[in-house]
Amino acid sequence: MVVFTARDPKEEETPEHRAPEQREHLTEWLPHPVDDTLIIALEGDRPVVQETTTHSSPCLWLIPWRGENGRKRCLLVCRRDLLDFLRVNGLPALSLTVLDDRDEIAVGTAPVSRFFFSQESKAEVVPFKEGSEPVYCARSKSLLTEGVLSVRCPRCGLWYVETEEIPAYSYHGQPCLGPGCGRPPVLGYAWKPEPIRLPATPLRDRYRKVMAETHGTEKKKTPLGKEI
Repeated sequence: MVVFTARDPKEEETPEHRAPEQREHLTEWLPHPVDDTLIIALEGDRPVVQETTTHSSPCLWLIPWRGENGRKRCLLVCRRDLLDFLRVNGLPALSLTVLDDRDEIAVGTAPVSRFFFSQESKAEVVPFKEGSEPVYCARSKSLLTEGVLSVRCPRCGLWYVETEEIPAYSYHGQPCLGPGCGRPPVLGYAWKPEPIRLPATPLRDRYRKVMAETHGTEKKKTPLGKEI
């Protein structure tokens, strides 16, 4: 399970190949695995994950647990004084809410006041560890031996060899072979929210001001008052 929070716009790298007035339009998401209780506080309008439990003003808690069928679930706990601002998928939420895959949680109206929850785990290439039962690669059908580099599909649990000689997991971009799975063969997380588009008007105005100060010229205008 993972939570995606908005990256601080001040930390965004400015792509050099883009014109200054087009930069900083997008804010990406930061993944935070929910392996244990996750504490979220607010920095302005932006939810941030706290690394320790000693933060002075925690707002939300995400508590992982397992249901009766063994499925991993996540419980969202909200501070009482924030309930009027809490929304899950656009609807008012209770102080205790069981989250579902790709739920959107918002604690305000600003674009960066949202974060997302996903049931998905991260796909990683790891050395295989043998158990009591033999395990075979789902695609190449070869026996997985101790230490061979492999990937376990986080959605259905099938194992794949992933070496230079046998790249069974990433083979020609084919999806996972698990019944009803179809997860794309990507490492990391297969799903993440679309980047946030932030208004660029202040940056564009600052760019025009700097250009005017540098070159000693302002934008020219037509007789109709339009800039050229």
